[in-house]
Amino acid sequence: MFECLLFLACMGEPVEFLSTKELFIEHQSYNASGRIAELSHYKPRTSTAIGMDLTILGPVYWKNYIHGHSTSAQFRLVGWKSELGVRLFNIVELGYHHHSQHILDDKHRHMKFPIEDSFVVRVYFVR
Repeated sequence: MFECLLFLACMGEPVEFLSTKELFIEHQSYNASGRIAELSHYKPRTSTAIGMDLTILGPVYWKNYIHGHSTSAQFRLVGWKSELGVRLFNIVELGYHHHSQHILDDKHRHMKFPIEDSFVVRVYFVR
């Protein structure tokens, strides 16, 4: 099945191997009322992230987004979003999405953060 999707996605287009589509660093500052519900006693001040979108082989892509939330004293929460999938005709993406978050605060080590895993179908109207 995967081979058929690769064949359909590559028809008539040059095949790339390991190219970077996006690579970025992101920084956000929260307003005074910003809160992370699980850490309501802290006032988060900043969020920092690193993101990249790689093409592995032709239409096969791997998107990554590593993020962290901090107060003025330390990072309190870090997470990782990742999606591995295939692009069909540069219009449709079929992928597997993973998002996990982890707490770094010793006071709240017992808290369990959900891991989100899902299948994604994305249709682009403008690209």
